[in-house]
Amino acid sequence: MTAQHNIFTIPAGLPFGKVLAQTLLQETGGDHKSLSEILVLLPTRRACRVLQDSFLDFNDQKPMILPRMQPIGDLDEEELSLSILGHSNDKELWSLPPALPIFQRQVMLAGHVRKAYSHLTHDQALKLAQALGHFMDQIYTENLEMDQLSALVPEEFAEHWQITLTF
Repeated sequence: MTAQHNIFTIPAGLPFGKVLAQTLLQETGGDHKSLSEILVLLPTRRACRVLQDSFLDFNDQKPMILPRMQPIGDLDEEELSLSILGHSNDKELWSLPPALPIFQRQVMLAGHVRKAYSHLTHDQALKLAQALGHFMDQIYTENLEMDQLSALVPEEFAEHWQITLTF
């Protein structure tokens, strides 16, 4: 990790949270008061959670005073959309549950795929579940609703799309 005017970079390929937490602990000499005076700007809330977990790993899962962490990439968009919906002061909407681990989500989705299509092998169900997870992420990213999917592709053009809609 290199420092330049209090801006740090982490080379690609290194574990982001672990390297950042370790460097900040080294920079402060493990002094929790000094650590609490640091502001870390991160791209998303998920990155903030990764950094929090990394600090806990270095501290043997014991509580500690952490630096201030501020997501900068996804806050404005969410704040704007919540304001539009009239929920800008609703604290429940701001509390995000931790993201489900990708493999756990894939296994859960594979179970649903196997229930619907029992003739599939486990490998086939896992591959379809992975594709389904990506598809669901795209729907969320594009701010679409599942009930709007039938309007995306005309019936006469995509027979396989009808299978997806049925599922």
